[in-house]
Amino acid sequence: RGWKRLPANKKMAAPDRSWYGPLLQHRVAKTALEREWQTAWEEIGCFERQLCDAGYLIIKVFLHITPQEQEERFHMLESNPATAWRITKQDWIHHENYDSYCDYAEEMLVRSDSKQAPWRLISATDLRAATVDIFETICTALEKALDAKDAGQFPRASTPELPVARGKNPLKKIDL
Repeated sequence: RGWKRLPANKKMAAPDRSWYGPLLQHRVAKTALEREWQTAWEEIGCFERQLCDAGYLIIKVFLHITPQEQEERFHMLESNPATAWRITKQDWIHHENYDSYCDYAEEMLVRSDSKQAPWRLISATDLRAATVDIFETICTALEKALDAKDAGQFPRASTPELPVARGKNPLKKIDL
């Protein structure tokens, strides 16, 4: 899936989902064998290393909300006929498994965080603040990449260093 839409040289892409989503869904639903998801971790790591080695700048952003906030948003969307279609039974099933998703997401964040492709964890409870944080993250990463290029270094700039993705239970450390 990831290879199909890689941007051309000097172009940018902002996928709405990532190659991590299906892996998390299979882990929560327990529809994949351990060897299958272990292989998936290795493949994702290799894919991101290949992208970095080819000069791509990877900016990984994880938006986090509380289960209460998620439930409020679901109810708000469902109460409006113009947006009710956006919430499905599957969304509510995922919501019921919120804790399992968080457990596997924390594992994902720790296992897939790297110097070349670090995670930036953002509290998305306040949408405006989250939007500002996302754009600041992107701008900072682009500035670092351009500075590295100007200095004649291979463009491997990363997003701002954050300790949250390096320890145990990083989602619990987000200031919500």
